[in-house]
Amino acid sequence: MRMSRHPQDPEQTGGFVNYGHMFVTLNRGDYWQCAFVIRKGGYDEVRSRGLDAFRAEIVRLAPYLADRVQELKDWDDIKLLTVEVDRLTRWWRPGLLCIGDAAHAMSPIGGVGVNLAVQDAVAAANILAAPLREGRVTTSDLAAVQRRRTLPMKVIQAIQIGVQSRLIDPLLDSDKPITAPGRCGCSTISRFCGGSRRGSSASVSARACAHSGAAAGAIVKRSRAAATI
Repeated sequence: MRMSRHPQDPEQTGGFVNYGHMFVTLNRGDYWQCAFVIRKGGYDEVRSRGLDAFRAEIVRLAPYLADRVQELKDWDDIKLLTVEVDRLTRWWRPGLLCIGDAAHAMSPIGGVGVNLAVQDAVAAANILAAPLREGRVTTSDLAAVQRRRTLPMKVIQAIQIGVQSRLIDPLLDSDKPITAPGRCGCSTISRFCGGSRRGSSASVSARACAHSGAAAGAIVKRSRAAATI
């Protein structure tokens, strides 16, 4: 979703976490691109409370938007984006190589999805340039790209899922206001630094090229989430 941006608004992109909600604002110049993060499957509950209640939650988190939440006139102004963290078991088949989100959908946590996609492209160019020039590309060459890029992708996905399940999930589980801990050993940080993994839930991003990905190989599901944008 988007709301207009006023001259007196903060300049920087912001994130607001409190009362069991997360609200993200991205500065797009003359408007804010916004995301209200919810648990997967929670959209119907949000809608059942009504648009006025939704606007009130936004103002509760970001009071400076109080004079423009009415720009959200109906639910058509609010789009649901379902997020998945997953990857193909095989990125290629004869004549096809999937990279970026087509091969491995990333969470927006850390904002590294586009970086991984560019790195995939660089690796593919380095490995495939000579075989392409000489007209001798084989499936072994395509498989070499996947081997080169699998470890970095798995490491980043594991970090994203860890942040989701051990930091973001506990924040969304509580509707109480967040207070600063007296010392650094707060329970949320402790859950992030150690303990068992729980199912992941909410974040903001999307998987691209689903059809080409399915053509290359099976998808390994790692995490599902949802957010209104």
